Amino acid sequence: MTVSDLVRQAADVYFATGDPLAQGLRPQMLESLGSVVPVQSSTVPALAELGGALSAPGAHPIARTIAGVAAGLRWCDAKAMQELAATRDRHAYAEVVGPDGVFASDTMRFGLYFQSAGTIYPDHHHAAVELYYVVSGTADWRKGDGGFTARTPGTLIHHLSLQPHATTTLAEPLLAMWVWIGDISPDSYEVSGVPGL
Repeated sequence: MTVSDLVRQAADVYFATGDPLAQGLRPQMLESLGSVVPVQSSTVPALAELGGALSAPGAHPIARTIAGVAAGLRWCDAKAMQELAATRDRHAYAEVVGPDGVFASDTMRFGLYFQSAGTIYPDHHHAAVELYYVVSGTADWRKGDGGFTARTPGTLIHHLSLQPHATTTLAEPLLAMWVWIGDISPDSYEVSGVPGL
């Protein structure tokens, strides 16, 4: 499997949700495949649990493709999360398509997000419209002032521009795909009053 395969399969997964916004991602994702950017792979401490998430019962089939390419991606931790001791080294993301991705795009960002078990990703927001797709692990998600709701593999989660949202993992780590569209600059990203990405 290649990273190109991951992008193609992810485009199909988003399309299959039936959500019009998610379905509209396919042309942009596939178009990005023509512009490869050299990326040096890297890892972060949170990924020690990634193998378990990739092989977990109930994981979406795309987890097999992710397992085949994960080691070749550039994984990062969100700098803002490092300011919060309770979440330090508990999160990781890799951008696959976008200004910092394996495939260049200035209109969208697509990537993978991993969160360790027993961890909260506190309230945060950004200008980009965001579409998460849960690949592995049941986690509790909250939007705005609402309560937390359990989201299982195969669930599409839509965050509006500047809508506060949070995610809590319990017994299982979380692996999800994410897409940013609209204003994809990270400048507006803010976690619980800690600016910066």
